[in-house]
Amino acid sequence: MRTLPGLRIRFGWIIVISFTIYLRGVYFVPANDETLRSIVILSSMTILAFGVLFNLHLWAFRFMAIGLLLNLLVMASNGGFMPISPETLKEIGVEQDAQVLEMGKVREHPKVILLPVEQTRMPLLSDTLIIPGVRNAYSPGDFFVMAGVLGFIFELSASLWSTRKHSKVERGEEMRNATGDIISERGHCTVGESYGSE
Repeated sequence: MRTLPGLRIRFGWIIVISFTIYLRGVYFVPANDETLRSIVILSSMTILAFGVLFNLHLWAFRFMAIGLLLNLLVMASNGGFMPISPETLKEIGVEQDAQVLEMGKVREHPKVILLPVEQTRMPLLSDTLIIPGVRNAYSPGDFFVMAGVLGFIFELSASLWSTRKHSKVERGEEMRNATGDIISERGHCTVGESYGSE
């Protein structure tokens, strides 16, 4: 798939398929079927990781690859879901979730599971990072993915600017060439007329 000159997305259809599978797993798999949901979510993220790996020639996708790898590691180690602790829920101001949910049960967020820190595998990679004023928690992998998305937007903007600049230069050259041809033709006509008058 070619998006713009200098910004080539390889096997973009893989990325589209992965998001389609993910959305199906989130919105169409019954909420009580946690096993199937975890399989679908992990499968979609694995497919997405392959799509990202094909595009490591772009710096943005390298950050995405790191983030996906970190998230896949912690989710695969915890039953296919991203663990979050009751303490973290309280810190972000949604302690009611921690009080209502049983340990080991999936939260409203389709890929998050409530687990105490001592029962969490790879806890440092789980949803433990908090942004002040935001009622959500993030994993280290999430920040790498977000950096990759922002980097891709920057690369896309730079490519658009370069393409527009290049097209302007080409149009300028075409106009100069056309002007030169007109002047040349007029010069030939003038010379021919002068010879005819003699």
